[in-house]
Amino acid sequence: MKRFGSVCAMVAMAGVLVGVVACGGGGTQDPAALEGGEWRLVASSVTDPDLAAAGITVSFDGAVAGGFSGVNQYSGAYEADDTGSLAVGMLTTTLIAGPEPLMEAEARYQSLISAAASFEASGDRLTITTADGDTLTYER
Repeated sequence: MKRFGSVCAMVAMAGVLVGVVACGGGGTQDPAALEGGEWRLVASSVTDPDLAAAGITVSFDGAVAGGFSGVNQYSGAYEADDTGSLAVGMLTTTLIAGPEPLMEAEARYQSLISAAASFEASGDRLTITTADGDTLTYER
């Protein structure tokens, strides 16, 4: 019986640890922190092309995210919650052609923002992370 109690305690502790990891360690984010102005991309885990050099921006307003993606304007529905989860829906864009390096940066950026999985907003800094671990870092 003593062994059964030890096993139950270990299973219970494992369940608590899984719960903490799955919930991100108890940290929270405020989805309202996304709103209230324009965010300018200042860094990215993608180095080729240099997305930060393309003048990319994003704003969050209600349930719509949008901005400038290097050549065109873009927008799409988004959902964010207090666990830091972020999902951006299908994007609509204007259809202006531009220089090839900017078009390449724009296409890469749009694929990354569409793959957003989480966000972390702190003061005037926002980091969006995709499910694959790529990051987009913005400043107000």
